[in-house]
Amino acid sequence: MKSKGTAGVLHEMDTVKGQLPFVRMEDRRRAIYHGREVPLIDIDGHVKRELEAEELATMIRMLREQKRRLYRSSLYHFAKYCLENADIEQEAHLELCLKLQNFYWGIGQKSEHAKGVRKLLVMMPRNTLKSTICTVAFPLWIYMQQDPSVLDKFSTEGAPAWKAPASFNGKAGYNQRILVSNAVENLAADFITLIQTKLLKAEELIETFGSAAWEKKTPGTWGNGYFDLAWRTDVQGREPNCSSGSMNKQVNSGHYDICINDDMNNEQWVT
Repeated sequence: MKSKGTAGVLHEMDTVKGQLPFVRMEDRRRAIYHGREVPLIDIDGHVKRELEAEELATMIRMLREQKRRLYRSSLYHFAKYCLENADIEQEAHLELCLKLQNFYWGIGQKSEHAKGVRKLLVMMPRNTLKSTICTVAFPLWIYMQQDPSVLDKFSTEGAPAWKAPASFNGKAGYNQRILVSNAVENLAADFITLIQTKLLKAEELIETFGSAAWEKKTPGTWGNGYFDLAWRTDVQGREPNCSSGSMNKQVNSGHYDICINDDMNNEQWVT
């Protein structure tokens, strides 16, 4: 067996959890997602057997930047690997993820969308992770599309610059106002709580993008059924970054960028 030098360790890092290729470029010089080229970093060209601390730190930053590019360019990889949803599978969920991310980027819209009508109906059987992807992963993916204007301690300062495609409305992800609704208010609030938990505790998410949650939760920034991101710079809108709604909750005076309606029908509202 060969001894494990730095290069040997890197070859073991070719996959994340044994599945997702990140490092080696021999077989994959660049990734293409629905016609959009995502530049990947050739770390192999920067790695030697013996690395000084500064070189090793640079390599780690480059690896992290490569992961960020992939997650930002692929909702599927973000939902499955960054948020650690092992049950998400390519055959069942890749097309849904592509439709959602292209919807957010404004790609492939029909002619009526030019008039401001942007609607997407998702119909899949029960227990197929619709809510996991559409209601939890999708908002988090949106929020991570751009770095905050003030970089935190997890900064990738010095890493090669690369920007995700612009959103459909031109706003940064961390400034989007998202309404998550359900037929029952408590269930809608539960979705918000789950998103908040991911922001606070999802290790891969925080390690890759940094912490977008407030260190001290104060009224108006973080509560039951709503929250603002610490990264937010748009102070004009009074609506939080994410808030809950229901059939019994008045939200008609709100100005939201994206509305996610998850299971709005139940026995009470169907006649």
